[in-house]
Amino acid sequence: MQHYSRLQIILHWATAALVLLSLAFGTLILQHLPNDVGKITPLRVHMIAGGAIGLLIVVRLIVRLTTPQPDRVKTGNSLLDRLAVLNHGAMYVGVIVMVSSGIALALQAGLPAVIFGHAGAAIPADFGQYPPRFVHGLFAKFLIALVGLHFAAALFHQFVRKDRTLSRMWFARS
Repeated sequence: MQHYSRLQIILHWATAALVLLSLAFGTLILQHLPNDVGKITPLRVHMIAGGAIGLLIVVRLIVRLTTPQPDRVKTGNSLLDRLAVLNHGAMYVGVIVMVSSGIALALQAGLPAVIFGHAGAAIPADFGQYPPRFVHGLFAKFLIALVGLHFAAALFHQFVRKDRTLSRMWFARS
């Protein structure tokens, strides 16, 4: 088997798009907005995306465990091959920790009431007072690094090794 299934490909790219958008949105926009009423809509978008990522990652794990996988692409270097496996696993862990810490932060800060319109609820003045905020911020940086490494490895395979790795995770078949 040389290619991933259509379902695996859809799940991969949907997860990738939402994770990239959420990381960029949280890092470049949300953390710089003041904690006032103007932050409610951006937080709502971020929280809904995080929930969708959580659902997608659960579905991805189920599909991964129940669907045949193509053989792993080899680099010719056993250390790099092991690092690839480690990076993939770490990305799953990173996403799960991000979603979990986001949920924990939202619950501790009372955000569901604020975000989904309960009268009298207000955004906390400082999210840093909640321990999950530290974890969420730390793992955002961790996940950005892992995604960058994953992207660089995909480009290395495609353009240096010329082993057509990207075609395994794309819809067009040659």
